[in-house]
Amino acid sequence: MEDLQKRIELLTVGNRKFNLDHFQMVGASRHRSFSEDYIKRAEILEKKSETISEKKLNDTLGSGYGIFSGADVRWATLIFTEERAKWVGTEKWHPNQKGKFLKDGTYELKVPYSMEHELLMDIMKYGQDVRVVEPEDLKKMIQLKHQQAADMYYAQGSLKL
Repeated sequence: MEDLQKRIELLTVGNRKFNLDHFQMVGASRHRSFSEDYIKRAEILEKKSETISEKKLNDTLGSGYGIFSGADVRWATLIFTEERAKWVGTEKWHPNQKGKFLKDGTYELKVPYSMEHELLMDIMKYGQDVRVVEPEDLKKMIQLKHQQAADMYYAQGSLKL
């Protein structure tokens, strides 16, 4: 039983969980992270797994935001309203994040990301309480998603300003 527990142990690195003994993807040459809540099937293999050092795992998978990683890391700068600042200022979005309270009571958060999918969702949940400062393409994606959401309500005739 101890051997089985060892083989399926999940360890947390930053805000992600990894199975260090069987951290692989069949047919892939790169290591991947995954969302633990979306595993549909798991099987124990007799094949010996690759041992990965914690440093290599962090270098490969800890660079970007959320479950998406890669070598091409960019930084997003977000400004949260004074109302949200007190909460966001205590959150850990990424181990390498940089955050500071600004003189006007808002909070500036700089977070690294490789692919924007998960970051977009997390930014969107704050609605009007967060503004993307940079990069410009991320700002435009957020603008487009907010516009699409508003258009959906206008199209249904349920939103009148």
